[in-house]
Amino acid sequence: MTGKDATPEAPMLAIQKEVESLDGRGEYKIAYELINSRLERHYSLKNMEYAIEHAENHLSKLLPYNTNSKKSVFHEPSDKMGKIVVATDGVGSVLLSPIGSVVIRIVILNEADKANYQEAVKQKFVLVEKEKAKRIIAQYEILRGSLKIYLDTLSKKYPVDDADSEKQFYFKLRDRAEALKKRLIDARCNYISYQVISPTLAEVSKELYLATSKWLELDDKQKIKDSIIQMTHSFHYEWLFTSAEEVRDQYCEVIKAMKDNIGKAEWEQYKVITTMLDSEDPSKPRGAEAWWGRE
Repeated sequence: MTGKDATPEAPMLAIQKEVESLDGRGEYKIAYELINSRLERHYSLKNMEYAIEHAENHLSKLLPYNTNSKKSVFHEPSDKMGKIVVATDGVGSVLLSPIGSVVIRIVILNEADKANYQEAVKQKFVLVEKEKAKRIIAQYEILRGSLKIYLDTLSKKYPVDDADSEKQFYFKLRDRAEALKKRLIDARCNYISYQVISPTLAEVSKELYLATSKWLELDDKQKIKDSIIQMTHSFHYEWLFTSAEEVRDQYCEVIKAMKDNIGKAEWEQYKVITTMLDSEDPSKPRGAEAWWGRE
């Protein structure tokens, strides 16, 4: 082999159009397998540079999904000094409406409670469907797997016998891969925490408030149950464990509010649904770094 075909980079160059096509179809797993296979058989710093650049470009396509950078919060309406609509027959607690010989007794409406209820309803949170979230998170998993391979390969491939220029190139690539690792960890934690989990928790807090509103006069048990089901259908414990600390705290606050409002007997009934309850076990890693270190 001579010329271009004799270089270690030739096999990698030959697959670049195919990789672009696979990426365009969303077939990232196949694309990475193709790159990693060529990198293993034809290792060079230039080929490693291409692999890292491809991973960087992949992450850049995931970042636009991170539209929030802080947790979503349901703001419970503060009690208003609303007036109570009263027309009395001397008792002062009911409105009497005579229709013929029949007297209809109408329960007094507290306008403040109604206003609080309506204010809560107006608060909106953007929720990501779990299937969509799973597709995005699956891409993070694929990217993570390949980047681990690149970092491991670089740790074993220091060009001890090469020129200083190659050594400088090596360190530049290693630093670039490490920087990508940090951006990847942060981006994935952001997506899990602030796009998926926190908006769901805020919505559940809202639904819990509405279900136990004074204006309803009695708790809406079905709405409470629906909010629990919504939470379990939106994320699971692994995502929760690798989310930001403030979001894990938010989850615990929501669970506590549920327990306080549902009552002991009903909470036991719903406990099977809420198998995501956080653990104080120190052996279980938490936060963004927990995801990277997981086998």
